[in-house]
Amino acid sequence: NNRGSAYYSLGDKRQAISDYSKAISLNPAYGEAYYYRGNTYDDLGERKRAIADFSKTIEIIKTN
Repeated sequence: NNRGSAYYSLGDKRQAISDYSKAISLNPAYGEAYYYRGNTYDDLGERKRAIADFSKTIEIIKTN
């Protein structure tokens, strides 16, 4: 997640998404990674993917 945030800050949003996705694959219950990936998708205009990630974030929060 931290490396994804670094790539995001550098403007490399596709690499940030890749890193957030890797964090999710390692820990599917890691809500922050879904949240940050959703924000990145939103920045890229990929609204459906952003909404899916935000929905997953909410689902994780509700179960914790």
